[in-house]
Amino acid sequence: MMETYMVYPNGLRKLDQAGITTRIEALREEELQKYRMPAVSLDDIRRAVGRMEGEGHLRNLEKHERNEYKQFLNRAAREEDFYWTTNRKGGKLKERAVAEDFYLISGLRNLAVLQDSELFNYKKFNFESLFEFTGTVGSALEMVSKTNGWQYGLPWSTIRENKRKISSIVTSDGAGEMRIFQQDITPYETTDPFGKRVFYRRLGIADKKAVEASPSTESYLLISILKYVEQLGLKPDILDRGAVTTNQYITNIGPMEMAKRYKIVNKDAESIRTLFRTWEVPLPTVSGGKVSDSKFAHFIPSTSGGGYNLCIGENNELVIGRKIRNEMDVENSVVFLPDDTDNLIKSLLYQAARGLGRTTERQLLDIIEYRYSSEIKDRYKLAARK
Repeated sequence: MMETYMVYPNGLRKLDQAGITTRIEALREEELQKYRMPAVSLDDIRRAVGRMEGEGHLRNLEKHERNEYKQFLNRAAREEDFYWTTNRKGGKLKERAVAEDFYLISGLRNLAVLQDSELFNYKKFNFESLFEFTGTVGSALEMVSKTNGWQYGLPWSTIRENKRKISSIVTSDGAGEMRIFQQDITPYETTDPFGKRVFYRRLGIADKKAVEASPSTESYLLISILKYVEQLGLKPDILDRGAVTTNQYITNIGPMEMAKRYKIVNKDAESIRTLFRTWEVPLPTVSGGKVSDSKFAHFIPSTSGGGYNLCIGENNELVIGRKIRNEMDVENSVVFLPDDTDNLIKSLLYQAARGLGRTTERQLLDIIEYRYSSEIKDRYKLAARK
């Protein structure tokens, strides 16, 4: 499946109490992936319903529930309009359901963890409705299968305005290209495509923000973050003693063999100075989408052409997004609050130390060492950190 799903705290508690969470965590990789499909079409929905009926999985359903199950899913396979609805601060948001949603709701995915007699027995597990049960278990399986057997990086979450919960991570794709993902994982009151209130949901377009950077661009990001810290006078714990603290943090992570193989032992002072050529240029500020200074020196190249500019938003947040002329598309940008800075740097260092990207932890440590060296203080007349 290409879609991502999340289970709300209420749903997680039900899974825990039913012992289903323990079962999922005990699954071997091949068991976890057995009923998982990389992509789903509407024909797959028809086949899923046919398989569930043909193999006798529906026999334990009461007649009216069996009819409802087949009716709803067969309608979905005819491309009828179905929508997720979430109640948000700005009002109700409707997002059209996709084929993957119906495959998940069909319960076929759940054969990986439930016995046949349990597959639709939502009452046994203290759920209110059939589709609430099938969707919650399927979403929990998806959440685990996205991370099972491979470290994607170090995520963190923060509570923002209107009590929104935002999850962030610095990671990479399979080719080692840096990725920064941000998702709104607030447990909004949710109605599934069939009009049932549920405690899980698909993370839709409105929930996701991403930076898809070119390879080996972690250094650009780090220098821009350090500039942001200097410009606002922030004091994240990870930089408490400059490179001394960050070096200890890296040591505690314990680099993977992949990271060790590509480790750069000798420092290249001249290349680091070149990376710092934009240091004297401050990050511009943005207000109402308008940028105060059109000189965008801090920039991250993108795999999809162009790149991402970095600036400071109205509430002193670090904004990483696209600029059109003299306006920044803040709404669709990845945004970090000053309080995120410590976790942002840690997630970036973790990504490098675990060998997820093409930039090593040694390269990033060299940048931090240079930032707090006497040379840069003399060159840029920076005040020494107390």
